Amino acid sequence: MLDHVARFEWRGEGEEAEVAVYAPDEGGARGAFERALPATRLSGVEGPVYAAGSPEGAGFAAASGSHLAPALVSAPERGLLVGSGIPVPALEVPPEDMPRLLLRRLSEVRLPPLSAPGLLRVCEGGAAAAAESGLVEEEDLAPLSPRPGDPDALSRRALEAGVRGWGLPEDLRCFSVGAVRDAEGAERLGVEPGELVFAVRAPSGELGRISLALHRERLEALLPGEGGVAAAPLGSGEAADAEAALGAASNYADALAALALHALRRAFPEAGGLSVRASWRVGGISREEGGRAVHRSGLACLGEGEAFVCGGDVCRGKGRMHRSAPPFGAPEVSGLFPWEEAGLLERMVDLDPL
Repeated sequence: MLDHVARFEWRGEGEEAEVAVYAPDEGGARGAFERALPATRLSGVEGPVYAAGSPEGAGFAAASGSHLAPALVSAPERGLLVGSGIPVPALEVPPEDMPRLLLRRLSEVRLPPLSAPGLLRVCEGGAAAAAESGLVEEEDLAPLSPRPGDPDALSRRALEAGVRGWGLPEDLRCFSVGAVRDAEGAERLGVEPGELVFAVRAPSGELGRISLALHRERLEALLPGEGGVAAAPLGSGEAADAEAALGAASNYADALAALALHALRRAFPEAGGLSVRASWRVGGISREEGGRAVHRSGLACLGEGEAFVCGGDVCRGKGRMHRSAPPFGAPEVSGLFPWEEAGLLERMVDLDPL
């Protein structure tokens, strides 16, 4: 049962922890609550489990001080906000034609192939390995810092999927910077009203999904007949293998984001200042506060004040929900933005779709 405790906030009891749910309406809250319930069975869970849900997406974050469960995370992704430094009118293309121009120019960019040995280097070093091939510049490595990852923790099937999946991410959108809500924040990001910017969502694809399924099935086989969610004690070999695989998948997503940045620079040579303005991760597991494992499904990993794209806005996280925030938007209710009113984030800049 869910209790409506505040505007856009509900609370419900799970098996071992309470669930704090944020949503624009009760229907979204119930859907997010049901999705998060398995996380309340995690061994060593440190409640509450946080969840957010809207018609645009749903996700949750759960922390454990003792166990790690691959079944409770989504495959790692990398998000980027890329600024061009040029105003949209300078392209002399009607705004409604920009998506077609983007697709046409990207289709003309020749992408470097990825060999099997190259994939192993990417899974271990992420964008740094991509930089060795000249895909990105030295200044791009800071916002694309790698996670500890070991390709040996991936199955042959996952590695084969990684080679097949090498290419431009499908979710690559162009915007014009619209209304600025926080002038100081926009200045720090280096974005100007009317500027052409790109939002990149680079998932780890089949490599990430296959890796998660493998480690989930392995743990379920080791724990037959036990209740709750199959989880490995932190510090065990099984937990270390799962973390190494998730790190490798995160690094693969970073390399795909670097590939998108490479393609955008060649597709828009007139944008000499094209660069990463914000970078964030979605899904996976991170170790925080004394080594506890924070599991994220569909939520972005963001510290207080860190910028990311949420739906059609550039926002900064508030550091709540185990340093998590929803990267998906929510419809306004009576002129109020649910995620902002609930204190999950602050909007900095509006993005106008092209």
